[in-house]
Amino acid sequence: MSCNCTYSAAEHLTLDGDNQYESVLNHSCDTGWEIVSGDQLRVCLHNKTWSGFHPVCDSMCLPLPSSHFTGIRCDLTQYENMSQF
Repeated sequence: MSCNCTYSAAEHLTLDGDNQYESVLNHSCDTGWEIVSGDQLRVCLHNKTWSGFHPVCDSMCLPLPSSHFTGIRCDLTQYENMSQF
């Protein structure tokens, strides 16, 4: 018995585990993204559904609150804001 495991690459999720009954699936976000809602760990239940809620990743990049904003740039470890004055 297994649970459905349908995720799209556009969700920026990385999965660790399998979809067999009682297996734990660990979710993490791609670099530069973070889980903003849902559950990081989900368990495959006897009724072929996952416990908890589907995790949602969002970019950690935030725009500058300034009229001088020219863009944002994400690197592999943190976000950096760029502005011109």
